[in-house]
Amino acid sequence: MASVLFSTVGQALGGPLGAGIGAALGSNVDRALFRTRRGGAEDGFASRSAYGEIVPHVFGRTRVGGLLIWATAPTSRGAKGQGRTAQAAGFAMAVSRGPIGGIGRIWADGSLLRTQDGRFLTPATLRVHSQGKAEADPLIVAMEGIENAPAFSHLSYAVFENFDLAPYGNRIPSLSFEVLAEGETAPEWLATLMSQLGAKLEAPSSMVEVDGFTASLDPLEADVEDLLRASGCTIAIQEGELRIRLEPRAFAIMMDDLVADRADPETVGKVRQDGKPAGLSLSFQDRARDFQLGWQQEIRSAKGPAIALSWPLAATASAARAIVQRLLQESDAGSETMSITLPHRFLCISVGDVFCLPEGTTWQVTRREVRGLLVQLEGRRLPPRFSRVLVATDAGRILPAPDVSPPSSVVALVEPPVSLHQSSSAELLVLASGGAGWQGAGVGLLVGGDEIDIGRASEQLPFGVLAHGLSGSPGTLWDERNHVLIDVSSGHGLFLTRTIADVLNGGGLLSIGSEILQYRQAEAVDAGLVRLSGLLRGRFGTGPADHSAGTLVMSIPRSGGASLPISPEMRGRVLDILVDGAGDPSGGQFTAYTVQAAGVSPLAPVHLRAHRLKDGEVRFNWIWRDRWNWSFADAQPTIAGSGAGAYTWHFRPGSGLEWTVPASSTGVRIELSAQIARFGGPMPGGTWRVEALGDGPERLRFSNWVEV
Repeated sequence: MASVLFSTVGQALGGPLGAGIGAALGSNVDRALFRTRRGGAEDGFASRSAYGEIVPHVFGRTRVGGLLIWATAPTSRGAKGQGRTAQAAGFAMAVSRGPIGGIGRIWADGSLLRTQDGRFLTPATLRVHSQGKAEADPLIVAMEGIENAPAFSHLSYAVFENFDLAPYGNRIPSLSFEVLAEGETAPEWLATLMSQLGAKLEAPSSMVEVDGFTASLDPLEADVEDLLRASGCTIAIQEGELRIRLEPRAFAIMMDDLVADRADPETVGKVRQDGKPAGLSLSFQDRARDFQLGWQQEIRSAKGPAIALSWPLAATASAARAIVQRLLQESDAGSETMSITLPHRFLCISVGDVFCLPEGTTWQVTRREVRGLLVQLEGRRLPPRFSRVLVATDAGRILPAPDVSPPSSVVALVEPPVSLHQSSSAELLVLASGGAGWQGAGVGLLVGGDEIDIGRASEQLPFGVLAHGLSGSPGTLWDERNHVLIDVSSGHGLFLTRTIADVLNGGGLLSIGSEILQYRQAEAVDAGLVRLSGLLRGRFGTGPADHSAGTLVMSIPRSGGASLPISPEMRGRVLDILVDGAGDPSGGQFTAYTVQAAGVSPLAPVHLRAHRLKDGEVRFNWIWRDRWNWSFADAQPTIAGSGAGAYTWHFRPGSGLEWTVPASSTGVRIELSAQIARFGGPMPGGTWRVEALGDGPERLRFSNWVEV
């Protein structure tokens, strides 16, 4: 009778189940090599939830897409934004039908959600249940009730509670998991699958180190085929049992042992040869590249069939290369087959065993048939033993992105008296940046629970804090005396040196407290310290000021960043500015800001001068300022009430009370009679200044005191 192993998988052990593929070539091409089935390396990691989906059996360390098996209805959370409400949900995703030891990294829509050490890059609550656990998850119990809650004890699954759906368009994202499952070597995984067929494991380890395998069990025989070839193991039948071996039993056959076929004596020990393969390629999951699709191939010639394999196998590029080389060597040798007849004393030889001929060739038994007292064997040739020492491939260099949590956003709010955009409306600049790994943030205004989108901060701006104090200086000259020393150890220190022309054209803008200034020279002076020099102070009407150590310093982009229009009636109102980045708390971080209306405040005049005339009259003159004509001009002011009464003149004598007089837009005249009436004689020495009438910060509406 004939002993044929797994007729449902292949016609002989020399086919897909024989750890070699010699008989799969030429006229005996095994179509299973080119079949398409579930669980291949090309399937990707998309989550699935269709009814009837097959939950795979995961071995070792590999990456799989989750299968949604339970979920709650989405619920509202946080604040409303852009016309829709942010939502959250709880759900469970199956990852394996076998036991697992845990879950490593998790990806959501392809982006890393959880690092290898268990840190979530965005807040999340996770519980992992291994197959065989009888208790239901607490969330499922709370929603379903203790009597109706399914435990899913036949699965290994992950449960997310109150998962924030807002970053994913208010839907459950496509999640994939790095699963740490049972078994460390391919033969151990193979033994688990073969135990359903009563096979025994005799191989201590595999020929190459592979990391993981995803058995779809669709069908089971296909997974067994792939693992046999990957591990280098073989299946044998001994004493009526299936056995998995790395080293098959070997029998020496002498030429005198061969029995000639009575019908054709010339066929004794005759070798038959089919076409050799031109090459072999393998698709797999590359462990070093987040288990993405890898591809290794070996090409020998331009003629013959090319074999393409796609396995749900996780390995390094070197291990995959070693598998490809071994399989191609076995294919070359296995293209030769031989049939021999032996006397009855060789009845102990079984399918999967090896017989060696005197000329040094080795053949593996793929078919065995007993006829009377004779044993007929069919075998395929094995490659020489020394060829199994393989040279691994160079996988190249990999610079993976670090598994770091995105930092929270750092926010600076600046309300310049003069628009950076040279527009006719006042604005509040919202500057946001972050440290290493910062990915940008949305900027909004929260009004009555509604979020109004005002832009997005996508550029990582250089920022830090003052390492020492900075004193004020004139804003009309280059400040070459002071410098800005910035501690960027916890910030982002890419400050660039600029030319004078670039600075005068709007480059090198900085925000320090309420002051906007520009710099020309940037240099790193120590680890984590950057010095900026060649300063222009008090730009865009902010005025030079003193700043203490620890004050936030942030670069301002030429575009000005996200901005919010400011109107006069908003003065004194408290605004809730929302900045929502990947590293910020769920719902974003809020910064309260009290509007000063600096951009709509009337501005104090400049160039104050006083003249005493011969007739005793004293004239006080100045030049008005207007943000819409920021450079000095002879045109009349455009501020409301710019004629008489637009200003108030203030005088403080050396002793006595302060004197105020309504003034026109260009000056005021104090006649001698008015002086005598006020002081009993000519105006004494003192100081004076001018106030621009209207609402706004006093630092903008009042000029400096000037002696007279």
